[in-house]
Amino acid sequence: SSVDTSLNALFCKVGQEPKFPGGTKNLVAFAKRKIKYPQTAINDSVQGSVILLFFFFLKGKVVDKKVVQSVRKDLDSVCLTMLNQMPLWKPARLDNKPIAAYERWKITFVLTD
Repeated sequence: SSVDTSLNALFCKVGQEPKFPGGTKNLVAFAKRKIKYPQTAINDSVQGSVILLFFFFLKGKVVDKKVVQSVRKDLDSVCLTMLNQMPLWKPARLDNKPIAAYERWKITFVLTD
């Protein structure tokens, strides 16, 4: 089993995008450490993509996390748990001022031999 945590392009781009501490490479590594394919989903041969939408407040805190495309509750849950464990991001900026922003992220669960 594997989980594809590669980042999709931001759907909303305004000024400077929010940045994970250490950049995209660290974000993907963080997600891979935190998201484990649920054994119940492996047992049931469940695969698919969970799409998450999350917002950043002015200080870079990830808030208002939600699943906008669900596969199954156990897969959704491990994705939301990962979001809940995220550190503060460098906030998005417009005209050199912090602004609220959102990001959409697709997490793909694939069973392998």
